[in-house]
This record gives sequence, C-alpha cells and structure tokens, in this order.
Amino acid sequence: MDLDNLKVLETIQLEKEGPNGVGGGFINRLQVLENGNLLLFNFNKISEIDSKGNLIKNHEFNKETIKGYEWEETDALDNYGRFSPDGKLFMTRLIDEDYQKPSKGLAIIEVESGMMKAIKTDAFSKLDQYRISMVSEGGRSSMFAGESVFMDFDGDHFIVSNSAINEVYYYDFKSDTLFHKKFESSLTANERVINYPQTTETPEEFQKVMRQKMEQVQFARLTPQPKENLFWRFTRDQDRKIADSVVYKDVLTFFDSDYKMIHEEKVDQVPNSRISFFKDGMLYSFVNIDDELAFIRTKATISKN
Repeated sequence: MDLDNLKVLETIQLEKEGPNGVGGGFINRLQVLENGNLLLFNFNKISEIDSKGNLIKNHEFNKETIKGYEWEETDALDNYGRFSPDGKLFMTRLIDEDYQKPSKGLAIIEVESGMMKAIKTDAFSKLDQYRISMVSEGGRSSMFAGESVFMDFDGDHFIVSNSAINEVYYYDFKSDTLFHKKFESSLTANERVINYPQTTETPEEFQKVMRQKMEQVQFARLTPQPKENLFWRFTRDQDRKIADSVVYKDVLTFFDSDYKMIHEEKVDQVPNSRISFFKDGMLYSFVNIDDELAFIRTKATISKN
C-alpha cells in the first residue's frame, strides 16, 4: 500500500500447495524482515516468502530441529514468537505442549544453526493466574482465554510486556541479562484483580466471565517512535458504572528509550487497533470500517519541560 497516496499498489496471491505452498492452516500473524521477506505464522510452522510470494523456507522450531537444550517430556516452543529484523534470531516462549504446566521462560534461537538458549523468568507463567478456562466432563480445559503478551526487538534489547500488569521486561543482548521494570500509574489500576470465576462449565458462562474480566484495566503494547526516542502505550480502564453499563477511560503513556515512564494523560477517541506504527511523526492505527481499510492518525505535542 502507498500510504502517501492511500492506494493499494499490489496484492500477493498465496499458494496452499506446490513449490510455493504455505499450507492451508490458520495464519494469524505476519512479520516483515528488513530484506523485505514476509513471515506467515501458522500454529505449527512459519513460512518465509519473498515480495512476489515465492517460498524461501518453512521454519519449524521443535525438539527435532533445536540443539543445545535438554528437553523435558512436555516442553514445547510457542510458534508465535518474534524474529530479529535481520532474521537471524527467533525469540519466543518456552511452554508446556498441553498448557497444563507454567511456561518456563524465554527461548533465544539462532535460526541458521538451531542452537537455543533458555532464560528462566516468570514473565509469562505469572499471567496464568488471570486465565479463564472452560472445563469439560473429564476435568480438562476444552477452552481457555489468557492475557496478551507483546514481544519485540528494540536495538540491543528484546522487550516483553502484557495486557494485565503495568510492567516491562527487557533482555539486554550485550550483558546477557533480563531486566524487569514495574510502573505506577495515577490514572489507572496497575494490574488486574481476580474477582471473577477462573473455571466455567458452559460457553455462555465462559463469555459472561470474559465480559466481566474485560471491565478491568487493559494495557496495550509499547509502540516505538524512534525519531523521538519514545514509546507510546494506550491503556483502557473502567472509569465508572452507570446502572449496568460501564464507562471507560483511555490513557496515553509515554516511555523514554530506557523504558522509564515519563508522562501519562487521559485522551479521547483512542483508536482500538492492534496494528500501529509511526509515519511522518504520526501514529497510524489500522481500523476496519465496513470492510474498508483505514488508518486513524494520531499526533501528540510533547513539551520538553
């Protein structure tokens, strides 16, 4: 898409089968590498294609392809991780294949060699406390909903945040150290409260509890604004209730390049978008308006005082 003239320039037809086949599964995440190649994330593989749709490689990260790590029986890697911009590293969660045990931490994988390093952290496992499950007759979870985890590369760092707690983890590649920062907001809650049932038995009950949970604070991802050495983050929280209706408030928070919280304020008409990026000093947020692609553009004036 040409974002200056707001025109679609080209579409790429993907192939399910054949030499350029990427399969017919559920692709729910994309990533573009700095060389222009596109990564299509499926639940069991990641297909890398060029700008014309030609298949470059299928990436599979599992016990058969990974080296340098002693696997336990139910260890697995979450396929929905993040590649470094040059495509040389892949970072993701080290999880339990049946989601019956807590996540063990963060995995760093050298894509070419398959060598993996695991970093123990509770950055992911502590989010299990907020999970809502629907339990089948056999006592196992047949459906569950957890918190969103946001991961991205930031220069010499890899940053991890989530939707439930006002915090950020960042791994420093130079010092081989994982750091943790918690923040204090004066405008929203700083973490979710578990005031809802965590186990349900029917789809109707599951949806009801989910709506109850979503009345609480929800943190979005940190979106970098490189030219200003800033990160933006939107947060939504309950402002008040009128009868059975919830009135929400939206807060925009700024962080500096060292992940220090420097400013927060209430804002109106916040774009509800999971896809955001900066262009020409403005935040572009993707929205679907009656099946028409659109962007809401947001610009902030930041005082240096």
